[in-house]
Amino acid sequence: MKPQVPKTNIDSVKKIIRNKFSQINLKHVKLVGCGCDNDAFLINNKFIFRIQRSKYGISHIESRLLADLYDYVTLKVPKVIFSGEYRKKHYFIYEIVPGIKLNKDILSSLSKKEVRIIFLRILKFLDELHGFPVRRALKAGIKKVNLKRYFKDILLKSREKVFIKLNENEINAINDIFEKYLGDPKNFEYTPSLVHADLSKDHIFYDYKIKKIIGVIDFGDIQINDPLWDLIYLGSFGKVFEDYINSRKDSYFIKKKINLFLLTRALYGLKKAIKKKDEKKFDEERKEINKRIKQFYSNIFHY
Repeated sequence: MKPQVPKTNIDSVKKIIRNKFSQINLKHVKLVGCGCDNDAFLINNKFIFRIQRSKYGISHIESRLLADLYDYVTLKVPKVIFSGEYRKKHYFIYEIVPGIKLNKDILSSLSKKEVRIIFLRILKFLDELHGFPVRRALKAGIKKVNLKRYFKDILLKSREKVFIKLNENEINAINDIFEKYLGDPKNFEYTPSLVHADLSKDHIFYDYKIKKIIGVIDFGDIQINDPLWDLIYLGSFGKVFEDYINSRKDSYFIKKKINLFLLTRALYGLKKAIKKKDEKKFDEERKEINKRIKQFYSNIFHY
């Protein structure tokens, strides 16, 4: 698969900054990321310039909410210093969050106690984020997700675009899992909360000197949803994560929900892999789908 290229080039970024934010003495611009919805550039090794890539990018909404979150949560989040619009694309500039992205190598180099401390700090951050006033988030433009409608849509699109690439056993299992989940009202009895929705390791920043996490980035998927959604990528913490889930009174219920959430992400990823003809990604997502199916029917969940 060809690497993604930015939909806004470096010359355009330089032009925007010189015309709209001349306070920055522009010396250096470097592309640092092409996501699904936004492109990101490093400015003078001090700022990040993030601009909308697709119609789903919510840079203007994200920047508006980050200003409110900055003093609400105790971990550092991007501090927005300017936002605007260029050729109908929203963008904003923020000060870089210090530290480095958390990764597998860092986690494996730490003691169990140190990993646990980091994980507990993430949980505290999530408690703060989920406690943010929903009414205030709605006012900022954050969308509320209707999970039942979302899951029905995922299933419908999978039947249209994905099932043709799966075998009969996989198709029957996916239909069965979704029908059972959608048919249980308890799965939708939750208090809607502000969620990050993409809290993977590479969005968590770590400081080597103090061996602590210090910040969280990439709020592009932020939404009002089931707060358990923010747990879906924390399985990378291994035993610490599993111990935490097992300590909850409703642990089995939570495990089933997370398993379904991860199944929906794998189906979405498989649809994208088919569209891009990415065979490697297709195989990875299909393997993940079968893992989720197996766990659903065995009632033994691992992440």
